[in-house]
Amino acid sequence: MRQTEEKKEKRRKVIIKTARKVFAKHGYFLTTVDMIAKTAGLAKGTIYLYFKNKEDLFFSLLEEGYVEFHKYLIEIKEQPIDPLKKILEIIKLEVDFHQKHTDICRLFFNNQGPDIENILPKFREKILKKHELQANIIAEIIREGIEKGLLKKADTHKTAITIMGTTHSLLMSNVLGICKSHRNKKDDISFLYNFILTGCQK
Repeated sequence: MRQTEEKKEKRRKVIIKTARKVFAKHGYFLTTVDMIAKTAGLAKGTIYLYFKNKEDLFFSLLEEGYVEFHKYLIEIKEQPIDPLKKILEIIKLEVDFHQKHTDICRLFFNNQGPDIENILPKFREKILKKHELQANIIAEIIREGIEKGLLKKADTHKTAITIMGTTHSLLMSNVLGICKSHRNKKDDISFLYNFILTGCQK
């Protein structure tokens, strides 16, 4: 029984991994379950044993990525270190995640816009909820920094959104090959940390 469950989980991971690459390459609309099955070396019917349809598989990809990121974000928040170091650790997490999961990042970028939001309204709703959860965690860290006199008094939620937006913009430019001057991991971390603290630190 245990071997059967392990086999199922292993196959599910293969499907997820393959679907990430196919969706990232072709986008949501051009990708079919047939394409994913063929690329994974599986029968089309096997995909449906794990996912209801293409939409279910697509959301599962995004969900797994956000769950992993959220888990690490919580761990950083609960570390017994000062808020400035927590901000640095969040930036490191963002950089590492983008490098480790380039396919997920490209998948997210390539599947935004009014067309997919109109056809898949749950897409926008799910993404907004995940971003809000992440922003709230970062806002708590900023609030802690303000209370300890390490950061300037400011709207914590707006500051958190600004930090997220600045970080994501630079890292996504790397993923898409737009920004060629910041492809070094250490340089990205240093640049983002100093840039963010210039506006936040006392």
